[in-house]
Amino acid sequence: MNILSVTHSYPRWRGDMAGAFIHRLNVALTRRSHRVTVIAPGDKDLWGRDSLDEIDVHRVKYAPERWQQIAYRGTMDTAALRPAGAVWTISLIARQALAIRELCTRGSEGIDLVHCHWWVPGGLSTFLSQIRTPYLVTHHGTDVRILERSAVARKIGRRVVVKANAVTAVSNYLADRVASLCQVPRSAIHVQTMPSAIESVARARTHGGRIITVGRLTKQKRIHVLLDAFHMLRDRRPDVCLSIIGDGPERVALQTQATGLGIENSVEFTGQIEPNDVATALSEAAVFAFPAVDEGFGLAAAEALMTGVPVVASRSGASPDFVPEQGAGRLVTPDDAAALALALEELLDDADADSKAEAVGEELRARLSAESVAENYERIYEGVLGKSRVT
Repeated sequence: MNILSVTHSYPRWRGDMAGAFIHRLNVALTRRSHRVTVIAPGDKDLWGRDSLDEIDVHRVKYAPERWQQIAYRGTMDTAALRPAGAVWTISLIARQALAIRELCTRGSEGIDLVHCHWWVPGGLSTFLSQIRTPYLVTHHGTDVRILERSAVARKIGRRVVVKANAVTAVSNYLADRVASLCQVPRSAIHVQTMPSAIESVARARTHGGRIITVGRLTKQKRIHVLLDAFHMLRDRRPDVCLSIIGDGPERVALQTQATGLGIENSVEFTGQIEPNDVATALSEAAVFAFPAVDEGFGLAAAEALMTGVPVVASRSGASPDFVPEQGAGRLVTPDDAAALALALEELLDDADADSKAEAVGEELRARLSAESVAENYERIYEGVLGKSRVT
């Protein structure tokens, strides 16, 4: 099968975290004897055709170098609201549509289907390309929030979804939201996660009293709530430390908050690390904190459980799909720092929490392995070929 993968986030170099889960899926598909070609935005001075792990990547130039920065930084949805950002977002959608049309109509490429990650910009680009090649759209979360806040986006998004030959979402939460917002049958939406980088348990434990969180430092991740909770916890457990792994637009504000709370000596901001190093970092954790709200899936929390680390998460978004209420995890009210602090303390004091997390993690590793996810998508692709549209 010859698959065209369209995304606005894809690794720019080996080890880059941007769209790493999509690349893992694509690599697994190639191992199953499929051919995958990727269309993704350029970035600064990076554009044109290159290759990553023998996968051809067409990086679309959509703006002069100084403006070619609206992708890869987790802020595309807000950048598009500003005049300059809107111009370059529209340019990206148009340029990707041209690239899609060129590849799908070029006889030598022989594209069988197009897999669009996020309905915008990739899904919209595919819709506008007016190709006859079947396509499917996967919703990851940010694109669903765009639907929620804009009637215009819902009108456009529904047209993209209705014309698609299949629609997937990475969690039940997102599938429910897409069905409601786009007015399509819930039964027409497949729930299929993206693959994890963690495929074995890191058995060695050196965690002591370390709490870890991993993710892009944006407001949605609610790291400021975690800092408040950690401050409360430190009054009762002065031996505990916190590692915040990741980078993003909120980092400076969060470091300032930690200093203001007087906990800066117990809080480590490590910055971004490579995906393959996540398991090593998690092996040092006693508990994983995931206070984010409205997450489409929350892969970092799932990976913590897969490494045998108990998890405290907000009762929000997709977290209830895989984080237990008791035993290996706790679910707390979103934005409730006191409840988060109490739940963290409970798991720190539970001598059996690790073994319970390992049991939950074993099932998740099987479900989220790259091979398993690729096999499931292969079945969806086979169903797409020759299938009618969603409605």
